[in-house]
Amino acid sequence: MNDQGNCARETSYWRVTSPFPGIHFLRSSISRLLVKPDDDFVAVWKDLIANVSDGGVLVVSLSGVEFMATDFLGLLMTARRDLISRGGAIVVCEIPPHLRYVFLVTGDVVRKNFNCVDSAEEAIAKALTLVASG
Repeated sequence: MNDQGNCARETSYWRVTSPFPGIHFLRSSISRLLVKPDDDFVAVWKDLIANVSDGGVLVVSLSGVEFMATDFLGLLMTARRDLISRGGAIVVCEIPPHLRYVFLVTGDVVRKNFNCVDSAEEAIAKALTLVASG
């Protein structure tokens, strides 16, 4: 626990905090989100998703990410599907301008399904609304 009472932990790829019950906030600790079959990125990601409580919301901040492989978008889509099946949701925030094209080319359906917002504050507010509407 940190001094604000929030749970926090580090993985090899993410800093994870829980600012409110039912909300897991992930901020990348690496600048390149690459999905390689020979490393543990996917295993760490799946473990993080599995630890989101039923009805919980996963907030993913892409702040500081310089490159994102399209395979990571696939992981986001899989996480969304898993979370929705458990009554949860996903919010993506702080998407750097140079990565916005990935979300733009996928169309409005993907952007809306990921609840894309600009700031971490907006993401937490959106997550609180989603948790409350449960």
